[in-house]
Amino acid sequence: MDIRYHDEQDIVQHAATNRDESIREIILERIAAILTEVYKEEITQFTPEALSAHLAFKADPRLNDLRLALERLDRNEYGQCIFCKGQIAADLLRQHPTAHFCEQCAGILRKRTSSPAYGFQRR
Repeated sequence: MDIRYHDEQDIVQHAATNRDESIREIILERIAAILTEVYKEEITQFTPEALSAHLAFKADPRLNDLRLALERLDRNEYGQCIFCKGQIAADLLRQHPTAHFCEQCAGILRKRTSSPAYGFQRR
């Protein structure tokens, strides 16, 4: 398939769309894994709509963080640090798709609280 771009903005938009879809797949896979492994639910469809029905009435903070990450994707706010509004590194988001903070802000928060920053924990 030959994709032709009209300008640099088209290239950036295409890359962002591909990144968002990749991240969405990672998030949906993690939701499905938790539902299957922890709640022993049989997942037959991996769409956001199908998984949201399985999420109902589950007070699992991991599932809630993943659901909120999907909502940020839908609002085009995903990957933006909630403190400085800067971009969170793509590699960090692939590893921790629920990250709320860029590495710099997470580091500041860890120093202030002497504990791992919520939404960003190194393993």
